[in-house]
Amino acid sequence: MIKALAPGMRRGCPWVWISIVLVCGLPQAVRAQVGKGSGTTKKAAPAAKADSKKAAPAAKAEAMEPDEDNAPNAEEAEGPKEAKVEVFKDPPAEAALKIFKNLGLRPAPPAVFTQVKAMAAVAGAATDRDVIQKFVSGMAYDLTDKANINALINPKGPGGGRSRAIQTASDNLLDVLQTARLAKNANFLTVYNAVLLEILPKLLDNNLISRIQAMIVLGHTGDPNAMPVFLAQLKDPNQTVWVKLWAARGISNAVENGAKVDLIGGAQASQAAKVLSDFLNDEKDPLPWPVQLRALEALGAMRVSSPPNNSNAEMATTAMRFLADPEARPEVRAQAAWALGMVRVNQATRNYNYALIAYDTAQLAAELGEKINASVVPNKPLADYLTHLLIAPIFQAFNGMDGARDSGLLKVPGGYPTLANTRQVADLTSAVTKASVELVRSPPGQFPKYQKDLGDRVSGLKAFLEKNPPKDYRLVPNGREFRPDKERVAKAPDDKPRGAGGPGR
Repeated sequence: MIKALAPGMRRGCPWVWISIVLVCGLPQAVRAQVGKGSGTTKKAAPAAKADSKKAAPAAKAEAMEPDEDNAPNAEEAEGPKEAKVEVFKDPPAEAALKIFKNLGLRPAPPAVFTQVKAMAAVAGAATDRDVIQKFVSGMAYDLTDKANINALINPKGPGGGRSRAIQTASDNLLDVLQTARLAKNANFLTVYNAVLLEILPKLLDNNLISRIQAMIVLGHTGDPNAMPVFLAQLKDPNQTVWVKLWAARGISNAVENGAKVDLIGGAQASQAAKVLSDFLNDEKDPLPWPVQLRALEALGAMRVSSPPNNSNAEMATTAMRFLADPEARPEVRAQAAWALGMVRVNQATRNYNYALIAYDTAQLAAELGEKINASVVPNKPLADYLTHLLIAPIFQAFNGMDGARDSGLLKVPGGYPTLANTRQVADLTSAVTKASVELVRSPPGQFPKYQKDLGDRVSGLKAFLEKNPPKDYRLVPNGREFRPDKERVAKAPDDKPRGAGGPGR
C-alpha cells in the first residue's frame, strides 16, 4: 500500500509522485480526489473517509513531498466536496514494485540537460543526436535507480535526500518536450521523440515507478510512431492498468483527440480501436474508472465504429455499453457519449441506431440536471463538476469537436432517418445545459429561481424522452439490447457504482 499525491504541474498536467492512482491527464473538472491509494488496481473500492492526518502509514512509508505538509494543491481544492478517497488494487502493479532491473545506463551531468534544452529552444538550430541520447539515457538511469526509488518511497530513510530524483528526471524529459513545442522546433522533436522511443520502452517492464513515468513521457510525445508501443502495453496481461491508462492517453494525443486520425491511416486506426475495445471488454475485473475514461477517449479518437467491411459496429457497441450503464460513473458515461458522437460508421453497417445514442445521451443529461439541482445548495463544487460534463463531452456528442470533421450526431454526412428527432433531443439537452450553467453561476440568493428553471428544463426533456423512446434498443440489427431501467439517477462521483462491465451489464 502506497500513499500517493498528485501535485499540480505548471505545464498543465500534474506530475504524479508515484503516479499510482494516476489521475494525471484527466480533465480538471473530472479529476479524482487523490489522498490514499494502494499499489494500484483493477477493482475500484471507495475507501473510508479521507483523513490524511489520521491515515495509517502505507506499507513501510508514505511517498509524498516532505515540504508540503500534506496540503492539497489548488486543483484538488477545486474538486467536488463529496469526492472521497478511492483505493484501487492491481496485482501487476504490486508485483512491479519488487522489480529492479539494471539496464546498463549511466547518469548524465546537469550540463547535458541545459545543453539539450537550449538546443530545443531554437527552431532551426543544429540537433546533436548523441547529446540527446546521453541526456535521455541519463534521465532513464535516474528513473530506474534503486536508491532513487527507495528514497521516493521512504524520504525519511537512508538516502532520503534523493527523494526528488524521480520527479526531476520526469520533469526534465517533459520540459525539453514542451520547450521544443513552444519553439515549433519540428526537427528537434523528430530526433528527440525517436530517442525517447529507442530508450524509454526498455523501462516498461521495470519497477512500477520507472515504467509509469516512462509511459507518461511517451504519452506526452503525441508521436504516431509510438502507437505500436501503446498497443503492446494495452495487450500485455502483465502490465499494470496505470501504464495502460497512459498508453490510451498517448493514443489520443497522437491524433489530437481524433482531429488528426486520418494522418495515421485507416488500417492503424482500426487496429488501435480494436485493441482498445478488447481492452475495455476483456478484463475479468472492472477497470478503475479513470482507466475506463481514458480508454473510451482513445476509442472515440480513432473514430472507427467497426473493423473494415464489418457491419457489427463492434467498437461503437463497446462505447454504447458504457453509456447505457446506469451504474457507471457519470464521467465514464459522458465520455462514452462523446466517443459515440466521434465515430464514423462503417458503410457496411445498415440501420445504425443513432436514435438510441441520442436517447441515452439525453437521458444522462437529464439525470445530471437532477443531480446538479439537488447538490447546488449543499455542495456547489459538485454541481460545478457535473455541469462540466454537460458543457463538454455531452455537448460535443451532439455538436462535434472543432477540428474533427463530420463529428457529432447532428453532423453525420448525408444525415439519417431520425435526424429530426435527434435535433429536438439536442435542443432540449442544450436547454438543460444552459439552465445548469446559469444555476451554478448565480449568487446563492437566486438559487431557488434558477433551480426552478433547471427543474422545468429537465422535466421537459424527460417528458419528451418518455413520449419518444427509441423504436429499437439495439445499436445494430441483431445486436445486444440496451433497454433502460425504469428509474435511472446519475451516480455522483462519491457514489459506489459497479465498474462498467460488471454483473448485470
